Amino acid sequence: MSERILVCAGHELGGPFTFGRRLLALMDAARSGGPISVKENIVRAFAGAPSPDMDGASSLPLSLTVDPRYRTRFYGQSHVRLVCYELAKIVGASGLLSDLSLEVCHTELADETDRELLAALDRHPGRHPTARRIARRASDDQRSPLYPDVRTAQMVQVPDHASAAARRSWHDTKAGELLAGHAEPRHRDALAFHLLRGGSPEAARPHLRRLLVDAAGLGHYEAALRYGRQFFASSPSADESDADYHAAMNAFGMAYLQTEQPYEALSLFDVGTKDRGDPALHVTAHYVTAMVYTRYAPPRERSLTKVSAALDRAELAAADIADAQLRCHCQAFLLNARALVQMHRGDLAGGIALLDDDLALLRTQFDTFDELQHDVVVHDNRSTLHMKLGQVDRAIDDLNYVIAKDSLTAEYRVDRAIALHAAGRTRDALDDLNVAVEHCITGPEAYQNRALLRREEGDLDGAVDDLRVAYDMDPADGEVLALLCENLIESAMIEEAEHLLDKSDADTTPDERLVVLRARIAAVRGDVPQALRILDGAVVQHPDSIPARLERSAVLHAAGRPADALIDIEHAAASGGNDPIVRLNRAILLLELGRSDEAGKTLTPLLTEDLPEELRFHAQRLQSTMDEPRRGSAAPDRTA
Repeated sequence: MSERILVCAGHELGGPFTFGRRLLALMDAARSGGPISVKENIVRAFAGAPSPDMDGASSLPLSLTVDPRYRTRFYGQSHVRLVCYELAKIVGASGLLSDLSLEVCHTELADETDRELLAALDRHPGRHPTARRIARRASDDQRSPLYPDVRTAQMVQVPDHASAAARRSWHDTKAGELLAGHAEPRHRDALAFHLLRGGSPEAARPHLRRLLVDAAGLGHYEAALRYGRQFFASSPSADESDADYHAAMNAFGMAYLQTEQPYEALSLFDVGTKDRGDPALHVTAHYVTAMVYTRYAPPRERSLTKVSAALDRAELAAADIADAQLRCHCQAFLLNARALVQMHRGDLAGGIALLDDDLALLRTQFDTFDELQHDVVVHDNRSTLHMKLGQVDRAIDDLNYVIAKDSLTAEYRVDRAIALHAAGRTRDALDDLNVAVEHCITGPEAYQNRALLRREEGDLDGAVDDLRVAYDMDPADGEVLALLCENLIESAMIEEAEHLLDKSDADTTPDERLVVLRARIAAVRGDVPQALRILDGAVVQHPDSIPARLERSAVLHAAGRPADALIDIEHAAASGGNDPIVRLNRAILLLELGRSDEAGKTLTPLLTEDLPEELRFHAQRLQSTMDEPRRGSAAPDRTA
């Protein structure tokens, strides 16, 4: 019979990943030894349970090791979900908990991180057998308040007290006990809980500030909002430095931005800067205003005029910073923001010039860049502008520098893979994506890009495997679903594709690509009338849909109706402009209908363009057919 263990998930007991860290501790206790993987080490760092087996900074993304004063990169809101996805895979694959049954209590008090982890374990019980052994203990609807008891590792009932003074004294005693035990990091939440309710709530401020900064730095934004509200509601401490307050403001503001609350971030800085003259704090406040009106505000409220004005104010404030290195960092950081404005204005060359100035300015004050994240971010941003200008080799040079400094941030690997592929270096691009997938915390984009390259290399099975993972990570991504179903159909896995489309309600979805795939399945099964019924409905609903028109044209052509197929192609050409697939299919149909002069006029300019290899093969084959004397040979296959 399996051992049954009670695990409390109340966030006041241990903050983010209270339950997740307990899972990892149970795994460690059962582990038979041996090193852990680079990816597990990174996952553990984000869960607040770093492994002693790895050698620190070299095995972590730069964001987790950089000097907080100079940090310029934070994680997106979806990052917690990605960490939980990987942690659930680690737990499921380990088999270390196969003999344990876990009962989780106080899930209603769990942090976002643990709720997401429990959901990740629940979503795939077949893949994560541990999930079948995790049960929730039902809440008992106690009206009595609870408090974190670190000795029992549970949330327990607060004793009854006759007066408010007695309650404050009891909390002071509990805080004293934790402080006497040197308040281990995992007990900081419990300590802050008691200090806030004791006789001197301002004593909680340094602990709350540390919790706030750490949570924002790890992407635990729901926890950061909780700590931020508590920090700013408590009384200011007399010995609190400008730098301490600035760090708290920066973390709290970032949590608001990443949880889609941009105007709350603006209000925070309006209040926070009202009676404080710290110029660095004012730089951050104006920068946040600029970013709100660049990317976080609703599109109709964004304004480059407001952005430029905010950056002007930020630059004036930066000039007053006394510390030379901090002043240099802030001024360089603002040049990066100016480059973003230039990009939005379409002046890519001007943006690159500003980033060049940014890097030159940094080199006037900083002798080493090993831990200066802004230097890495600027090179990455410059690579993006080089790519937009078609300067692929320069983009790759920048990304080589970036990855040499920060080799375990997946986004940089994906960026370089895209650039390498554009340079014709597909194998090198695949190497980068392999590292991103195997060693980094990454989103579906790494798997999706690797699937496209594997498909290009002829590895259809590998492409399907990657797209399954990408879909598993984000089932709501219509692009991934469409690519997965398309590759499944091509691999003759019709039932799996149909099952996925059934789950997505592909008959009623506004995404016509999924409707097209439903029709393709019918056509593959030989039910042409059903395929045409589906596509007729799609064209009625989306008359200018190029995918629906192309698919119906292909079905009509296969049904021996080339003239009707050409009507759809002509409509697609009118809707889609210069799409080479549409033009090539038009040439094929024109030739089949005996309109060879028109076919030649469509095909000739197409052959002068830089086409994908498969399209070029079809176009050259068609040209060869047109050049040969017509002897009743069949026209080339369609390439829809």
